[in-house]
Amino acid sequence: MPQTITPVITAAGLAAAINAASNGLSIALTHMTLGAGQYAPTVNGSGEATQTDLLSRREKIAFGEGRRTAPKQVTLGAAFPVYPGIAYSAGEVGFWAGDPDNGGILFAIYSAPGYVHAFRNDQTELIESYSFAIAKIPEGSVSVTVDPNVTAVALLVADHEAKPDPHAQYFLRAEIPALRLGILQIVYPVGSVYITYDNAASPSTLFGFGTWQLTAIGRMFIGQDAAEAGFDTVGEQGGSKTVTLDATHIPSHNHRPADTASGTGYGFIPTSISGQDKTPTNFDTSASGGELNIRDQPIAPVSFGGGLPHENMPPYEVVRKWRRMPDTAVPAPSFVFFPQSNVPVSGVVTSNTVSVSGLAAPRTIGASGADIIVAGSPTVGNALFSVNGAGFATTVRTLNNGDTLTLRLTAPAANLTTASVTLTGSDFSSVWSVTSAAAAGSDLVPDAFSFAPVGGAVQSVIYTSAPVTISGINAPSPISVSGGAYSINGGPFTTAAGTVTNGSAVRAQVTSAGAPNTARTATVTIGGVSAGYTATTQASTVVVVTASPSALSATRDTSSGSGSITQVAGLTITGSTGPYTTSVALLTDLGNGSMISPTVLSPTQVRFFSSGAGNQTYHAIFRITSTSATGVVGTRDIEVTHNYLIAP
Repeated sequence: MPQTITPVITAAGLAAAINAASNGLSIALTHMTLGAGQYAPTVNGSGEATQTDLLSRREKIAFGEGRRTAPKQVTLGAAFPVYPGIAYSAGEVGFWAGDPDNGGILFAIYSAPGYVHAFRNDQTELIESYSFAIAKIPEGSVSVTVDPNVTAVALLVADHEAKPDPHAQYFLRAEIPALRLGILQIVYPVGSVYITYDNAASPSTLFGFGTWQLTAIGRMFIGQDAAEAGFDTVGEQGGSKTVTLDATHIPSHNHRPADTASGTGYGFIPTSISGQDKTPTNFDTSASGGELNIRDQPIAPVSFGGGLPHENMPPYEVVRKWRRMPDTAVPAPSFVFFPQSNVPVSGVVTSNTVSVSGLAAPRTIGASGADIIVAGSPTVGNALFSVNGAGFATTVRTLNNGDTLTLRLTAPAANLTTASVTLTGSDFSSVWSVTSAAAAGSDLVPDAFSFAPVGGAVQSVIYTSAPVTISGINAPSPISVSGGAYSINGGPFTTAAGTVTNGSAVRAQVTSAGAPNTARTATVTIGGVSAGYTATTQASTVVVVTASPSALSATRDTSSGSGSITQVAGLTITGSTGPYTTSVALLTDLGNGSMISPTVLSPTQVRFFSSGAGNQTYHAIFRITSTSATGVVGTRDIEVTHNYLIAP
């Protein structure tokens, strides 16, 4: 809705209105101007402003919307378009009868010390809508002339955006954490399974609730089949990664033994009965006494296969599977009430309705004498509740799983003040908070602010930003944080939402990641303006650094009788997590062509040797390379100026 203000009519504007009324006419307001001044307008003895223009006028625009809403009250608005390079805080507004640059009269003016009612920039259009009443003007003496080229839709948008909560069906930023937790608890009840690839952390850490354990380790899932033994009960296990076959697993078949003496290969047992060869089916046991002569020779069995187990698995891919288990203690009930903000002062506010779950047994609820106590803050009695849609009350009632519960309270009478209802049981506590809207004309949107990022951070360390001073607001503005914590004016760090005033010093805090080359950000939001404080851990590479590469000493190499050496000691290796080796090579010889490839004395000490005529300066660039045990390589180029001095 439009801003309601009390402008000061100018002496010239009042005179014009009276003159028009005396002739049965009205003075037409046509333009609005904005300026950068912030002051109390100068008035004469009768209280009319003596100004004829704004003190620091920056822009003018014809009214796109206007109407007389009462005999002495008008509502009007205008849309200021985007201008390249424009940027200022609008602290004064003027209402004109006629074009300000073509003989128009400044009819009324509004400004106040330290008050900014709009911020202009070259990125967004500014839509201004005002309603004001002027007691001094004759009734009906003022009308509004609008520019037909200005769309009324834009002004309707302004009216919509000015409402305390234009989109009550949406959640506010501060309400999102509680909403996220509630949704996750619905998506992952006890018995559900969470599957992940890369994150080894337990879902209890990721989600902030529940008891979880790795499940089906080294096993695949299979759907329940109530009609199939072995698959009919959830949690049954079976199967094997490998299997060894025995004789019962192969098809039925016959083998003939081998005649190893005659070498005839596979065949049946040769027989001779009284010199007569008989087939096994034609034995004549009566011939020659009926004796069966069997050749006295070994009959060897034939063996095949190695008896080894074989793989019994389909193609697979490995993931982590976490199962949410029942809590070890009796589960506490979970009541997630979403906080509400921008509610009208002294208004009656009703919470979202929750479904009761997690009760091991029925519990009573009430303002006193119950298992669950309902209390308001700061006024204890400012808390009502309803079970299953019954009337709101404080008297003791019984809660069962599946019941619904709704809370109600009266919002604070003061602006930007929070009231709450707390449910307290023996094993849990749940809070629902309500914050009243800002006063009309309050500016809760601060100037842009930022936190300097941290580079090369050590892993898993808490980093704290330098303080930033908040400016551009004229009332306590809501502050919240995600991914870290914040502190106001040197106070303790907190993650809870609060308010901050103009001129306060705010610091952010973030814990660096436990992995290399990874960024973690704490985002602080004040009045809808956000800034991130980021700490990025150092890369997992080897970096070679010299203690003082520009101050290398030269000494005479007495062992060789000629030349001299320069030793670079104190090389430090950072970022390496294990043993490393150092090597060095000549890249560029910048003078006299006599620098010899240096010698590595140790991983932290290198010797540079030169030969040639004495009393000269040798100049070259070398590359020092360090390699970690895992093969990660880092390099550093250093420039060596070698003064080869021979003592007289």
